[in-house]
Amino acid sequence: MISITGTVQDRQVVAVSGADTIKYLHSQLSNDIENLEIGTPIWSLLLKPTGKLISLMRVLKSSEELVYLEMDKDAAIETVEALERFKIRVKANIELSKFQVVRLPKDESLIQSQYEGISGCIRIEFLWNQIKRLDIIVNPQKVEIASVPDEYGEVERIMGGFPKKGQEYGSDLIPAEIPSLVENAVSFTKGCYIGQELVARVDSRGSNTPKVLKGIYSTEQEITPGERLFLDSTECGVVTSACPLPGRGYIGLAFINRRGYETSSMEVKRGKMSGNFQVRVGPIPLHFPNN
Repeated sequence: MISITGTVQDRQVVAVSGADTIKYLHSQLSNDIENLEIGTPIWSLLLKPTGKLISLMRVLKSSEELVYLEMDKDAAIETVEALERFKIRVKANIELSKFQVVRLPKDESLIQSQYEGISGCIRIEFLWNQIKRLDIIVNPQKVEIASVPDEYGEVERIMGGFPKKGQEYGSDLIPAEIPSLVENAVSFTKGCYIGQELVARVDSRGSNTPKVLKGIYSTEQEITPGERLFLDSTECGVVTSACPLPGRGYIGLAFINRRGYETSSMEVKRGKMSGNFQVRVGPIPLHFPNN
């Protein structure tokens, strides 16, 4: 049995197969599935009829009758249920696979030929803003996985502004509140899909949403998810993700409301015992530590 070394991701692969696979997914997802090339992944969204986000996924076409949807594990069951809900007289089977997603070590991410043509391995690029990594969809029945930690995985995710289910999005997110979602995962020329009306309406109004995801940075004080951000004495944001940036401070992601759209700094208030401190605020992807 062949062995692969990398970091097992907390992600799930959903397999969609059958004669109507491409046509059905094209009608459900936000990106252009009909013109998807075999072996070239694209990002796409699955939305509720209200336009709120269910899942962000990579879509990988294996053949005309087999497509893999790769997403956060916490989004998988809801995704399957939503796709099944509108599957009426459609020849397409939708199921959670037992495949695992393995991210290659960073120094190997550009060695694209390393696992090509090997049974049980499907290469799938991860390209999001400045994040460029190579993942392998692995069939654990055919391939042994030697798991190693990815010390900078969370740093890379936050720096690139890649949203995680349960942290940056749940059941009520408007896609435009995370600008990269619309930029990377929506086609405005493909035709109709579930939830399209809200996406198009918000875009036509200049993506003016109640809140927007931004990056935050502190040189000394640790940032904690759930902390509130203030502009003067008014609460204007909440931290969704945070982690240390080795040797340079702490970084995070936070939703900022309209009052704080234009500001470059906000205050974290922890009370008299712990004290307050300032964090820098800016657009995604983050560039603070290099300034």
